[in-house]
Amino acid sequence: MSNAVATIVNPLSKKETLLFSIAGDKRQLAMSSFSLDEIGTVYPYSDNGVLMGSLATPGALAAVVRRGLVTVYGFTRSTADSRDGNTKPPSSSGGAASSGAVEKVGDLAGTDASPKLDKNLVISQIIPFPNPVAKDSELQTPYVGFAAISDGEDHSWLYNLKQVKLGRDPVLQETELQHGQEHETHSLGVNPTDTSKLAALHIPKTKQRLVFYQRETSVGKPIQVISIDSKGKGDPVTIPGTTNAYPGTPLATTYRDNNGAYTLYLYYFTQNLELCRAISSGGGWTNATLVTDEPTALVSSQLAATIDTNNNYVFYIDNDSPKKGYRKHIDPLM
Repeated sequence: MSNAVATIVNPLSKKETLLFSIAGDKRQLAMSSFSLDEIGTVYPYSDNGVLMGSLATPGALAAVVRRGLVTVYGFTRSTADSRDGNTKPPSSSGGAASSGAVEKVGDLAGTDASPKLDKNLVISQIIPFPNPVAKDSELQTPYVGFAAISDGEDHSWLYNLKQVKLGRDPVLQETELQHGQEHETHSLGVNPTDTSKLAALHIPKTKQRLVFYQRETSVGKPIQVISIDSKGKGDPVTIPGTTNAYPGTPLATTYRDNNGAYTLYLYYFTQNLELCRAISSGGGWTNATLVTDEPTALVSSQLAATIDTNNNYVFYIDNDSPKKGYRKHIDPLM
């Protein structure tokens, strides 16, 4: 996604969200900050002459906190892709896209005709310093679905789509990173659509890992969630009411701890690019509903969210003011 985005609450200032994006055609990581007050200050990124970087566009970003340090993961270009300083224009069965079109509007938020890269994306740590997660091709992918979570200490888990056989939907795979040890990667045994984006949550007290994705069915492409146990296994659940989801919609999730009882929130875009939410409390999911009084999304916008004690803060580029970039949309907790 040309408009790749990730957000995280500043570990040193809980009333501030850090928003990471890609600095246009410079392929460098950019950071803006948003106060979480009702009417808060925004400190936008300013390009003062940044050098060309190695981030891939279309691409994806994910941010976690490990031992108090913000870590951002994303996609970089392989050495072969970097020789001429450009990523080869992607194509798909829905039609070819020119290089200019891809750079300007991203992958149209993942429509059925969204591009799948001909070249592999390299899953990499971006900050605190750039470095591919693995030495070999195990953690390269032609799909832009990506998410990351952490336990806040030594463990992080990365999620991406892996191509197993041409013409088949990819498999969802999990990579565990532990401080000082080799990474471990395995399949989760589910097959998202090839245009699916990903989102993930880690619940500290229960140590659950939840991954959200879109799946092809006879009635559309609803959003499913898989809850992963200590053995790396889990059963997928379809979230009711999500058959209205945009094919390849970006996904964002948050959770609230109510004295050990967790409420989970999922955000996505409908086929009309309206913001929609689903809520889980006590184990089951409610039917997804529209978030009222919010503008529709720009078709190339991605989606991210953070939470405090009163609100979810949802970030996307809206049709009312696309030139302002990512804006904060406040959704009171239920």
